[in-house]
Amino acid sequence: MRPQSRFRGIPAAMKRAVVASEDANFYNHEGVDYEAIREAIEADWRKGKFVHGGSTITQQLAKNLYLGCPIFRSEERRG
Repeated sequence: MRPQSRFRGIPAAMKRAVVASEDANFYNHEGVDYEAIREAIEADWRKGKFVHGGSTITQQLAKNLYLGCPIFRSEERRG
């Protein structure tokens, strides 16, 4: 496992970069970016395979809180 950093020790530019790369419209939606989901579905359909996801940071957090963080999931849960 990677060592953890304190949130306040991470430079603001790095935090903004992560938000921008994970959820470009983070500050413009209320948790679900329907346009990003539509674009992801269309891209996947055009390519005939999974190209990229359309989930927001909020949706990813909810998934990890509800299902457990993938890093810590047991083998039985994954299976």
